[in-house]
Amino acid sequence: MRLPALSDVSTAISTWWKETARKIPKDKRRSFKGMAVYIMWNIWKHHNQLIFDSMSQTVQQVALKVKEDISQHKRAFNNLP
Repeated sequence: MRLPALSDVSTAISTWWKETARKIPKDKRRSFKGMAVYIMWNIWKHHNQLIFDSMSQTVQQVALKVKEDISQHKRAFNNLP
């Protein structure tokens, strides 16, 4: 099995990002971008835990962490004056 080159993966993610963002209504794009960042950040944190700490999580556990992070963000910033 041949893995795609890093540049191919980067191009694919960039293309997906641009095409998907265009499909989101303009007033919802900020939320979409925020959720995408939380998802990617938690996948990266999971990767690091696996590599450096030999800790593994299921997809469901990572997804739950994303939901918790987004919920905390909403609670923190929706209560601002």
